[in-house]
Amino acid sequence: MLDSLLSPSTSPDQALAGLRLWAGVVAEDATAADDLVKVKVPAVDDSQHLHGPCAFTPRGAAFPSVGDPCLVAFDEEGQPWIVAWRGDFDATGATGATGATGATGATGAAGPATIGVIKAADETVNNSNAVQDDNHISLVLPVGSYSIDGLLLITSGGSTAVDFRGVFTLTGGAATFRIGGSPAADTLNSNSGGEGAVWDESATEKTCNISTTAIMGFHLKGQIVVTTQTTLKLRWAQATAGLFDTKVKAGSYLNAVKMN
Repeated sequence: MLDSLLSPSTSPDQALAGLRLWAGVVAEDATAADDLVKVKVPAVDDSQHLHGPCAFTPRGAAFPSVGDPCLVAFDEEGQPWIVAWRGDFDATGATGATGATGATGATGAAGPATIGVIKAADETVNNSNAVQDDNHISLVLPVGSYSIDGLLLITSGGSTAVDFRGVFTLTGGAATFRIGGSPAADTLNSNSGGEGAVWDESATEKTCNISTTAIMGFHLKGQIVVTTQTTLKLRWAQATAGLFDTKVKAGSYLNAVKMN
């Protein structure tokens, strides 16, 4: 077929120019985007004739290899070009641009309306007036406003001399709060005057008189406004260090009820 296209002065490449796209086969491996490779056109060539060298368009990190099918075009000067080729599709191309951010998802379920804790076991302090974290009375509070309700069950270990020292503190985050403590049956009174004690974010310790050796109930009421998630903790000790067991009893509790 090729002989019928050629005149004595016409090259094989010039004979194919401008006629159509030709199905070809890549005859050389390309290893870089600017490599030039030769091709065969089986429809018109014997197995020995090669056209080219030809430029090609790379696909990311993939380049033509020997045996890859291709489409070959010839310009008006008889120069062949690989306009398409099919080869190793397993090669990984360059990472594309990051797509646009998707729409915001639906709002998640609301957190619990009440966050609370019940003291699981008695806790004892003996001969120490340095406050320490209670082992159980601690609440992690997300942003929001809460009402506070609680009860401390306290015993003095057989002596009213050691009294009780307590404070509520914040760990991390930010909040403002007022928590008042009122004794049951006038069994616990604030040394600073008046019944009960009031704590706030200043973390001022309050010492309270113990007037009985029985278990006392100290009722807690208040509110807290959390602007950055925080942990509200009870810290306590003896007001006056003494060789007696002061205890906060199991069953004491603290609740925070969401107000908004």
